Amino acid sequence: MKTALLLAAALAIAAPAALAAPPSPPAGPAPTPAPTPALLARGRAAYEQHCARCHGPKGEADGPAAAALKDKPFNLAKQRLQAAFVFGAITEGIPGTPMPSFARLPAEERWAIAHHVEGLGPPR
Repeated sequence: MKTALLLAAALAIAAPAALAAPPSPPAGPAPTPAPTPALLARGRAAYEQHCARCHGPKGEADGPAAAALKDKPFNLAKQRLQAAFVFGAITEGIPGTPMPSFARLPAEERWAIAHHVEGLGPPR
């Protein structure tokens, strides 16, 4: 009888916790910031500082450092790239190419560059 009472007491204590809502999933990556004029201006400035030496001022793979590279930089003006793709390339780099990772830059700055690069391609 004592065992049954202890078991009932344990179930009474544990039951509310077991019936509680499951924990929320962990928060994912921060949402993509909107390409506001301020963000695009920041992206243009950051692009000029970090990217133009290889990709060129208009993204045409004609920057001053491009001539010295065995593998030429990607022509960012040739096709319209999505900001999320560009953000990934900036963050991870492109293995097997001279494109390094820029993960050391704050995420907002990488998003700003990505939105700027998205605008270098032909109109949709």
